[in-house]
Amino acid sequence: MKINVRKRKRASRSGKAFAVEDLGFLLRLPVFVFVSLFVPEKRWRSVCLWLERLKRAPESRRDVGDQPDLAAFGIAGREDRLRVDAMRSEHNIQIVREWLVG
Repeated sequence: MKINVRKRKRASRSGKAFAVEDLGFLLRLPVFVFVSLFVPEKRWRSVCLWLERLKRAPESRRDVGDQPDLAAFGIAGREDRLRVDAMRSEHNIQIVREWLVG
């Protein structure tokens, strides 16, 4: 029995080593360090929500309805998107805390 195996072509990556999102993360990293060291863990989510609201102030008219990748997960509006981004920031704070404190 002979089995033919074909290699699948992968979509090419952009080839960029540094993206705009990376710059945003680097600018927020000192805030993550401060929050992870000086804010109690139970307050992290509210701090992250507050930070996301500050970050999104100029784009208040933008809605998530145009983004099918998020709509497929039931994320339908601005508040849902804020919560998802706040949870991502909270996760980053947890990683920073583990990296700094152990």
